[in-house]
Amino acid sequence: MLALPGGVGVDALRALARLDPVALGAVIATIAAWWAVSALRLVMLARAAKERLGFLQAVQAHVVGTFSAVVTPAGGGNSVGIAYLLYRFGVKPQNAAAIAVMCVVGDMTFFVWALPVSALGLQVVGIDLPVSNLGWYVGGLSILAGAASYVLVFRLELAVGLLRGLFALRMFRWLRIRTDAFLGRLELAGRRVARQPWGWHVGFLLLSSAMRVVYFTVLLVILSGLGADVPWRAAFSAQVIVHAFAFAIPTPGASGYQEASLSLALRGQMAASTLSAAVILWRLAQHYLYFLIAPLIGGLAHIRAAADAPLVTPADSESEARSTPVP
Repeated sequence: MLALPGGVGVDALRALARLDPVALGAVIATIAAWWAVSALRLVMLARAAKERLGFLQAVQAHVVGTFSAVVTPAGGGNSVGIAYLLYRFGVKPQNAAAIAVMCVVGDMTFFVWALPVSALGLQVVGIDLPVSNLGWYVGGLSILAGAASYVLVFRLELAVGLLRGLFALRMFRWLRIRTDAFLGRLELAGRRVARQPWGWHVGFLLLSSAMRVVYFTVLLVILSGLGADVPWRAAFSAQVIVHAFAFAIPTPGASGYQEASLSLALRGQMAASTLSAAVILWRLAQHYLYFLIAPLIGGLAHIRAAADAPLVTPADSESEARSTPVP
């Protein structure tokens, strides 16, 4: 349910009707640009993993991953959706998982610098969020994101070791035989990415940041199309901080929290009806749109991939793992 400052009333609907048609095209173009940059990142990661992945396949994987995010608590299913469709496209399971992990890393490294910059940006435009000790939370999240990113890229064996320890527990021991070989191969796949030149890692971080900047630009285009005279720094910075804390919200795609928090952050910067209209369009474009298009795109991709190459059975995967020498 949408949580809006002025509700979905007549004034909000009138504000929606005032949207410039050119701005609507610009919103669609910005979303398409986000898809394109996200797909380029997936292609870059696939090449580092010595896998073949077409650009259109990468777009489909991104869209399905986004759908997985909007239907799972706190958006945590994004990596699962990406990894699954990559697997259906013929990417080895451990490489698909490594690529999905690197997507998480890319997103987290964006927040390492974007969170403190956004907190400063809100101060510059004079917006105070009603959160006590916000600076400490922002600083802590930034440090945590940086540390987790480093571990997942350069010390993946630590994360794999934690998973092995979890599967060693009595209640999960039945999974150990099925996962032990896979985790070993995932670790090897992660090392292949970690051994890329520093120039590659810098390019990956820049591409990941560009992806997130384009993502957060959608709201700016919507506000411009509605004629809202709000500083772009305020809208951008508020989104970054709201989005960062959304990972702790247990609702699907952090629904409810996203709308309420952004409305609260931008309250007073424009008319309540305009803000309600902006939030409606923003959530339609960044959340509910995927309920319509992702099943179609993912379904067609799934059918096509199934026709081109059958799934590898777990027995085949374990046999391949045993037959592959581990350095």
